[in-house]
Amino acid sequence: MLKTGPFDLGIPPMPKGLDGYARGEWRRLVSHLSEKGVLCPADIFILQVTCEAYSELMRWSSALKRSVSRYPHSRRTMRARDVDMRSALLNTYLHCLEECSAPPPDHIRLRVLPTKDPGGAGNLLAGGAR
Repeated sequence: MLKTGPFDLGIPPMPKGLDGYARGEWRRLVSHLSEKGVLCPADIFILQVTCEAYSELMRWSSALKRSVSRYPHSRRTMRARDVDMRSALLNTYLHCLEECSAPPPDHIRLRVLPTKDPGGAGNLLAGGAR
């Protein structure tokens, strides 16, 4: 029997400790990405971060809605920092989602390591030019 590696196709197990929003997003992403054939066990960490970012965004959005609906006739508008926080959470989620949908070799977290020879690090810093 062949042992599978972290970058062989496969579905990573759902991590423990995800809340309801994150579990729902995990199921949605795993279903979608496994259909595309770009999911492997090494994706567990970026999937977890993406699902947690989604959960945070949803919880923040519902807290904003509760705050606004509690005082519907108030002249107080949403504070800029509330809107900025929602925007920052959305950007984080979208960046993670972008990372999830890339096939494993294209992930940002995977880089070519410099060679052991002294010129390797210099080539890396100089962009490969000599």
